[in-house]
Amino acid sequence: MEKIMHHVGRKSGSWIRVTRAGIALVGALALLVACGDDDSGSDTTGLSAEVGECVYVSGPDAQAGVEKATCGIAPANYKVVSKAPAAANCPSDSDQTVAAVGGALCLDLDWVVDQCMSVPSAPDANPSHSPCTPGQPETYRLLTIINTTDTSQCPPAATKDFPYKERNMTACVNTP
Repeated sequence: MEKIMHHVGRKSGSWIRVTRAGIALVGALALLVACGDDDSGSDTTGLSAEVGECVYVSGPDAQAGVEKATCGIAPANYKVVSKAPAAANCPSDSDQTVAAVGGALCLDLDWVVDQCMSVPSAPDANPSHSPCTPGQPETYRLLTIINTTDTSQCPPAATKDFPYKERNMTACVNTP
């Protein structure tokens, strides 16, 4: 799996600084791709993912990697909701942003109705698809996504919600 260094921004507002080595690695990767030195015929950097596709963001922020993944199953943990020239141009309620040379991916959790996601509160921990085993901490089953931030509109079975105020929607969840 090919990984690159990048800025990662979380909803909590934490940002990391790209190291000189990380910038050099991104530049070298961009040069290799531009020169057509990819003999595999596929791009595994994840930064070429399109809106609606999913990626796997791995590792703690300072060493995080990103690669394309199949939506709805591990290891996918985020879905691309938009692309922007820079992370600062992503919707402010994106769950995560990934920035590198050439732009940024604006990401939300890879929610799937009736499936569970582990959504750790630790700043360097990444979400993941998870079994819906009762009692797992910070694990939520998606009931529905509603087109409002009025959380009273979530179904009665919802025990928690994840509102996206800028985009006027809410993920209504419960614990398994």
